Amino acid sequence: MCDAGFHLIDHVIWAKESVRIDGTSVGQAMIEPATRRLNGNGHEPLYHFVLDPKQAWSDTSAVRIPRRNVADVRYLPEELMNCHTSMEGRNLTNVWNVSTGQTSESHYAVFPSALIERPVAMSCPLEITAQGPKRRRIEMVPYEESRPIKRGIGKYTKPEEETRLKSGRQDTGRQYIPRKPVTVGWEPDLPAIRRGIVLDPFCGTATAGEVALKLGRHFIGIELYEENVQIAEDRCRQAYLLRSEYEARNPIKASTASFDEALNDTMPDEVQFRFDFDAGVPWEEVC
Repeated sequence: MCDAGFHLIDHVIWAKESVRIDGTSVGQAMIEPATRRLNGNGHEPLYHFVLDPKQAWSDTSAVRIPRRNVADVRYLPEELMNCHTSMEGRNLTNVWNVSTGQTSESHYAVFPSALIERPVAMSCPLEITAQGPKRRRIEMVPYEESRPIKRGIGKYTKPEEETRLKSGRQDTGRQYIPRKPVTVGWEPDLPAIRRGIVLDPFCGTATAGEVALKLGRHFIGIELYEENVQIAEDRCRQAYLLRSEYEARNPIKASTASFDEALNDTMPDEVQFRFDFDAGVPWEEVC
């Protein structure tokens, strides 16, 4: 990917099963018949590549985690997003404990929806304008952390030049001022022409499609096997209906009437699927 001109900006470890000191574990990984080495199924990597790190769209507020003494406001309700988020919380770390996916259908490598929710929410924009995706504008606002003592930065307590030189940080020894990200608006303030699109070239039973539609995005999936496509269609229809009901109760608000109208009339009346088996390349498209 890097040789093709892409830049790696995030590397996530999907921890299917992690073991504590006392021998108990969190999660469950597939058993591996290994007698001379460790079970290698405990984790998988996720990579986030972009063409231009400075221009790549990102919304870390959508995937933040709870913070002490800050209102816990979710990005979306649990019915649409399993992962607990806190929009004014702490920045998300890059090791995620997510159990492996399970399904009653004949598909043996299904991904859990919780694994896909954060990448979609963080890297696929909801609103696209003629000048590109709308970006969240935030301000870092000081707040009362409610700790018994004030915190300093680093393990050093004195701000002398020597300690700063040893630590390699110019802020070492200074008092830490807790700040939280507060959304103050979106830019550019233009009418939306469409929503973000999630593309999955190996669609399977459309776990990515189900997540994308629940999060209000559009979805394009490509799948080789017709039996998987039928399962995918059912899952995507249910996800679309669930999101439509949510948007009917919670219309997207904007600063202009035309923007409101565009945002709240961008999902199609039906989830559409098309197949072209005669050409030898079956494929599926979900708007």
